[in-house]
Amino acid sequence: MSDQQRLRDALRDSVPDPTEQPGRGAAARRRAHSLRRMRVTVAAGVVAAVAVTGVDVWAAAQKQHPPSVSGTGKAACQELARTERAGDYVDSRLVDGSTAMAWLSTIGSDIHPASYRADDSVTVCVTFAHSDYRIYVVDGSGHPERLKAGAYTGKGGVQQTMTALDRLVTGGQTTTDASFSCSGSETGHHPDVSPSLPAGATAARICFRGGYFTPSQVLTRGIASLVHAVNEAPVQYVAANVTCAGAGEPEYTLVFRYLHGTRSVAEETCRGLAIGQYTRDLRRPLDRRFMSLLADQVGVPPGSVIAPPCPTSSGDRPEGVGDPRNVVAARYCPRGGATDRSLPRAQLDLLRSWGRSLQFATQGEPEHTCARPSAGWPRLSLTDAWGDRFTLVLLGCGRRIYPATLSWGSPAEVIHPTGDYSSLARLARQLARLGP
Repeated sequence: MSDQQRLRDALRDSVPDPTEQPGRGAAARRRAHSLRRMRVTVAAGVVAAVAVTGVDVWAAAQKQHPPSVSGTGKAACQELARTERAGDYVDSRLVDGSTAMAWLSTIGSDIHPASYRADDSVTVCVTFAHSDYRIYVVDGSGHPERLKAGAYTGKGGVQQTMTALDRLVTGGQTTTDASFSCSGSETGHHPDVSPSLPAGATAARICFRGGYFTPSQVLTRGIASLVHAVNEAPVQYVAANVTCAGAGEPEYTLVFRYLHGTRSVAEETCRGLAIGQYTRDLRRPLDRRFMSLLADQVGVPPGSVIAPPCPTSSGDRPEGVGDPRNVVAARYCPRGGATDRSLPRAQLDLLRSWGRSLQFATQGEPEHTCARPSAGWPRLSLTDAWGDRFTLVLLGCGRRIYPATLSWGSPAEVIHPTGDYSSLARLARQLARLGP
């Protein structure tokens, strides 16, 4: 017997048979039986409607309450994302019950906040399906409940909702066991660290993308101001794989050394400052602050540096290793021992502009024949913001300048970096007027 038939029979039994009453004959009883049949028919119609609607209600409930998942954090969200209606995995957070309760109360959700109070861990999942982002909340027993669906940004969007959560988080590891080196800088994406840096850092180093121009010096002064700048920057939600360039390499990473470990933060294009899985909106670039502090530490304050002397070597091989993006003083050394000259500010700006373009450049070899002049090639003798001294040899090959310098990765290797050639060519034309 079907469920609908059982419910129909139960309804039939619940409608009493008409009883004979004084003064009523067979006609009255027939009218009563007809009324009863009508009631049962109406009730049966209601049962059918409920049965049909129940499927929709069940389906809606399935959309709001997907099947339970195992585990916590990213693993739980990835399992949830594999279910039919949850969408593709985007991001996750793992918080305690009190944080989840405070968050749900803050955003005014339809989910009852107090039901999460006793949970040791609550997983929050961000998924994407059917052009909408979705947020699911998974309690300590693995039961998901859909909190919100809609656009990534905008009023009430996923970004705003998740920002409210990230600003409440206070837990996580204060330090990691990664090495205090650029090879350990991947801890900028460590998933279990706190959204703030702890106090007490004793040193810091900067690591630029690809290792180009990364200074070997370690910063030991003014580190507290860097930590303060990070912690004071407002938290905002930006999913790591929802940026204009995807989850690519950071522009630079700062690694902090502590008594019992290290921590890292990484500046990413179109995202902001990544600190573990969290993001902070840093108004002033942290690398400039770091460079300024390191310049003060090594005694090379910008604007007061005398350009280094021209190299005494008669060969064409460049010397030293430095950062052309952050040159603070330069001297032009014409070929043939002609009188050298310090570069004024406007020409330093051209040199720095070319240097900044090298961050994404290849190490191209000259495309044309380089006929060496009898007096040798002209050079630039440079000092960067960290006090490194190095030279840049300007090879004129087929009406084009191919700068030669030494590689950071292998100081014995001569490279010919390419980049914004217009800045370098303009500088070379100006320098050519100064000497032979």
